[in-house]
Amino acid sequence: MARLRSFTRFLLLGSALGISAPLEAAQVNGRITTGGYLSNENLELSADGTTRNDFATISNRFYLDVSEWGSPGFRAVLDLRDKHDFFDLLDKERLSLYGVNRLQLRQVALLYPNEHNGFFAGLGRFPVVEAGAVYADGALAGWRWNPALSSGLFGGFDPRRRDLSYLEFRSNAKVMGAYLLYQPKYRGFDTSLYVSNALVRQQFESETDRFFWYQQVVLQPDRRNRLTALSYLDFVPSLKVQNLHLDYHREFTEQFMADLGVSAIDVIEYLRRQDVRERLAPSPYREGRFRLTRQMAPTWSLLGETIQGKRMADGYWLNEFSAGVQASRFGGMDNLGAYGWIGYRHNFVSQDKFVRFGASSSSRSWEFGLDEKIALQNYDSGEVLTVFMTELSASRFLSRELFGTFSIEHALDQRVSILSGYLSVTYRFGNRAIPPLRDGAAPQGRL
Repeated sequence: MARLRSFTRFLLLGSALGISAPLEAAQVNGRITTGGYLSNENLELSADGTTRNDFATISNRFYLDVSEWGSPGFRAVLDLRDKHDFFDLLDKERLSLYGVNRLQLRQVALLYPNEHNGFFAGLGRFPVVEAGAVYADGALAGWRWNPALSSGLFGGFDPRRRDLSYLEFRSNAKVMGAYLLYQPKYRGFDTSLYVSNALVRQQFESETDRFFWYQQVVLQPDRRNRLTALSYLDFVPSLKVQNLHLDYHREFTEQFMADLGVSAIDVIEYLRRQDVRERLAPSPYREGRFRLTRQMAPTWSLLGETIQGKRMADGYWLNEFSAGVQASRFGGMDNLGAYGWIGYRHNFVSQDKFVRFGASSSSRSWEFGLDEKIALQNYDSGEVLTVFMTELSASRFLSRELFGTFSIEHALDQRVSILSGYLSVTYRFGNRAIPPLRDGAAPQGRL
């Protein structure tokens, strides 16, 4: 803890000294966000007599980005977050949960971005976007060979554990790596290219914890074709694809298009995506998706989709077939959209029939969304459940600087009832241009 406090004070002091310098010519962008999440879960009586599993947290965030600062064109970034979990740690003597507060320094860095040719560098705690989900408490140095090609080296302590969402100073963990980025300048709305490759080594207690090659590709040669790919190829302890996402979009005509997706995820990523009602243990997972879209009119489309997936830990399969309709202007109203789906799913250990439908509406200062899922699940064990999942969300824009969001979700079946809600308020400040508020509903484009 002493090392953490010293490290935090050093980085905050460096940031404060930098930002306290004259900022007349600098571009300042910042925001302050506060919000809370509450979940009330009522279960059927378990073996230990437990019928409740509640969760509550309050989060605050302060973000400041100062760019074009000073004659060399420095950039200073500070991202400070505070989270209080009310039911986080177990008091074994009282057999109860009590709250814990975590102050997290998500990012504090002094950067010399040098958007032109030549040397660039960074110092502090920062994410290395070109190398995937990697953070470093250390330094970055690189060279821009031309406006499209750049390479960099980075290294330092590793503040991120893959199984945790927050960062912490870890003197016994290190990270180092190199990347090569190719991104030609803007060539038009219909074409784009982004290719990033990185080799990263993560160590814990002098042992290699992970050694992987990261690659991200975004290729859009024309308006009708788009390919996106993201992969992590691990070399330790053996050669394997840890995570992979591949998506291809093809427009055959103005009315007919298709989407193909393939993904492979590990246990940690599976846990993050797992449905709140799923009782199976997390597992490595492979999935393929295919969707066809037929534009019937400028404002509505018919869709068909199939998903095939497999859990690698136990061999359980997911087979889903569904069809739906989407309307960008529902009922003749420009600011109202709606959708509806019906389908069948072999969901690992159950046979499900489901419907999904929802609507969204927007105006100059409000946005609303309503989503409903209803399913009849027949489990291999003989249990039959009727599932209702409802989500209502809203956003309110009070001004250019101040806006808030609200969301509430309710999941209900014969075993459990889960009611959760989220509320946040954000204030933006600075002299960097903020997009003006629209004077009407958001435009509804093609589906």
